[in-house]
Amino acid sequence: MPQLIVDLSDGVVLDRPAFAAAAHALTVALVDAAPEDCKTRFRRAEDVHVGDGAPGQALAAGVIELLAGRPAALRTRLSEALLDLLAEHAAPPPGGLLHLSWDVRELDRDLYRKTSVQG
Repeated sequence: MPQLIVDLSDGVVLDRPAFAAAAHALTVALVDAAPEDCKTRFRRAEDVHVGDGAPGQALAAGVIELLAGRPAALRTRLSEALLDLLAEHAAPPPGGLLHLSWDVRELDRDLYRKTSVQG
């Protein structure tokens, strides 16, 4: 915890390791998380439609999931900072328009569980 998820439509250029490293450092600094607790996964978003479906539209949508209890102002600052970071690292397909968004979601502390298994 925290967990970052980034959905990317076809053609979006993103240096995933560089973005993840920067996002983890930012998250650690803002929410006092341990670096080893930050995890990022990237998913391909298929069949993306933006607006009227005109060609050349691309999407990069991020979410960070945190344990509940942090102030709204901190979550807002984190969302804005991660959106700015995504905008710095992502590029649209040639001639396209990239739509970016970021959301901060809270996980219920009483329900969330995690573990690790070493092989």
